[in-house]
Amino acid sequence: MLMAYTPAVSELNQGGLYPEYPVNVSCVIDLFGIADVRLWGKHHFVPRSQIDTDEGRRILELVSPIAHVNATAVPTLVIHGTNDQTVPFSQAEDLVKRLKEYGVPHRFIRVEHGGHAFHFTPHVRNKHSNLMPAVAAFLQEHLKK
Repeated sequence: MLMAYTPAVSELNQGGLYPEYPVNVSCVIDLFGIADVRLWGKHHFVPRSQIDTDEGRRILELVSPIAHVNATAVPTLVIHGTNDQTVPFSQAEDLVKRLKEYGVPHRFIRVEHGGHAFHFTPHVRNKHSNLMPAVAAFLQEHLKK
């Protein structure tokens, strides 16, 4: 998500391993992802001693995909389990709210009772979910460009 929403953010796009390839993408699929690092996962990006400093807050804002959503954001498919104990379901809800605010084309699939990291086809852990048709349709629609 971060790459998808930040192709014009120079601080995040300074070289890398493949500078000859463009960083802009046509669409993004969020699979039970962390949309707002400021609310969840701070310690993965900023030392605890810096979290409440101006620099710490700046970094957390910079690495939070939701902070970069605007009217130019790419179409987004959000898939998240309602019973995710690793990344709170509220992360997906907040992202979808932000996408709606900016009129970004999106689709939100709630995997009822789904935890973190689930199967895309019917499986003992999510017997009633076959996500493949929705994923394929989303990609077919948005990769045509």
